[in-house]
Amino acid sequence: MEQQDMISHHNKSGPKNSLEEKKQFLRSNKQKENKTGTHVNDDGTRTPASQPVRSFSGSWWVIEILSSIVSLAAMGSLIGVLRHFDGHALQTWPYKITLNSVVAALSTVARTALMIPVGQAVSQGAWNWFSATRQKKKLLAFDIFTQQVVSIRYQNAAETDTRLDTAGAVPRTEYYESYTHGGILADQIPVLSTTAAIYNGMFGQTISPVPVFCSTGNCTWPVVPTLAVCSACTQQKYTISCDNTTSFCNYTLPTGTSAKIQTPAGIGGLVFQVTSSQGHIYNASSTTIPYIANFDIMGAPYLSEQWTNVTAFECALWYCVQAYNITMNNSRQTQSPAKSWSTISPSDDSSDSDNLTFTNIPSDFNIAPDAQFVVGELTVNAVKTALIGYLNGTVYGGTANEESYSSDFMQAIWNSTSHIDTWISNLALSMTNDMLQTEPASSSTLYAGTVYRYTGFIQVRWAWLTFPIVIVLGSVGFLVLSMIQTRRSRVGAWKSSPLVMLLADLDRAIKHKIGGEFNKANELITAVGNEKVVLTREAGELEFVSNVDE
Repeated sequence: MEQQDMISHHNKSGPKNSLEEKKQFLRSNKQKENKTGTHVNDDGTRTPASQPVRSFSGSWWVIEILSSIVSLAAMGSLIGVLRHFDGHALQTWPYKITLNSVVAALSTVARTALMIPVGQAVSQGAWNWFSATRQKKKLLAFDIFTQQVVSIRYQNAAETDTRLDTAGAVPRTEYYESYTHGGILADQIPVLSTTAAIYNGMFGQTISPVPVFCSTGNCTWPVVPTLAVCSACTQQKYTISCDNTTSFCNYTLPTGTSAKIQTPAGIGGLVFQVTSSQGHIYNASSTTIPYIANFDIMGAPYLSEQWTNVTAFECALWYCVQAYNITMNNSRQTQSPAKSWSTISPSDDSSDSDNLTFTNIPSDFNIAPDAQFVVGELTVNAVKTALIGYLNGTVYGGTANEESYSSDFMQAIWNSTSHIDTWISNLALSMTNDMLQTEPASSSTLYAGTVYRYTGFIQVRWAWLTFPIVIVLGSVGFLVLSMIQTRRSRVGAWKSSPLVMLLADLDRAIKHKIGGEFNKANELITAVGNEKVVLTREAGELEFVSNVDE
């Protein structure tokens, strides 16, 4: 009876009081629901009280959960690929598609897969909003971040695939025996290539090492030991003794070499000489160093006949073991002897061996196990005999600077006295090159070179992945929160379904409030005002009712 009066009163009331009466009616129903567990309808009938819809069933969120798993898997795969290839050369990438294409594909999968759970969670949030105020989330694009993750750093790197690039073997020799016989069978003379090397070293302006092959123009080699010719020239002090009665002076070196000069030099006087000697610094009679030339250089400066500034050197050439450092950079070969070793075992007249073997070579020469470095004694004798003939001679003055040379070698040596170290180094290198090409040693992996190629390296800039990772994890978290919120709300997991709006009813008080004709959207908004509603299920039917708790 009480409810009928309230309904009757409600029907008679005007629009101004309908909302307040409806709220009183709902409060009365809530109180009775608490006592009886049923709901009193407007017509007086009773139905079970409304309950929130429990909607945490996993089957309702299968697509969203699977999409989230796909997104996480794509992001995990992206991180795994980048971590594996970070710092690797581009050529180690084994696939036809580029790494950037893989990054773009995986990031697209991760981003696209997120659209489903995020979009549905946002849609579901619209229904959850009617039961409790919530903020909406938006999926932010992260393509620009994943595009910045991979960069390429270029530098020279060792080539590991020898099928593509190779570094040739460095020429070297461990055994040198090269001579021929003169007119008398017992005489030994150098072979033609050795004679040519001596001439080339004497007269050549620049002598280059034997070239080494390098396919990329950038290679390095370990320390390479080889038989070679070593050289040295040391400036010497001299003594002068003059005879005032004859105007002649003797210039004497510590080796005992002397030159008798008339001062001032007259026409046809001696101005320059090269003489074999027993050596003072470089002892020609040594039994442990295989010397092939010991000679003194003394005289006036080049093209001068005045002995006011005398040039004096003691020089020597000998066989040795040299350890080379060889590199090639931009196809330019650089070779320098890092160290040399000259000690041989003393000659033993009781032995039938004609070989001179270098002994006690230091370990830092990178000598192969059981390797021996040997020079034939007859070769030493042949080369020594030839050099004595080349390195003895004089230069005499003449009229109008027309000097008289005993040989072309004397002119070459006199012309080189201002840079004597370069001259004798060229001579030694030319003779060494001949040894390397005449008696090359077999190749050994111990002296294999390393090829370098200007290669791009993958560089991962991990900081740029921070934002995409946060987006993926945040989106998955947003989906989980939406599922939990839906579970606790009065609505179902309707997500973006448009049927809910078609099937849900609207509180009659609100209908009455907005009753009439509206031609503009703002008129409808003004009529509704700040009305707050809650979507609930009443007697099995969906209805937007006024939020009486507000």
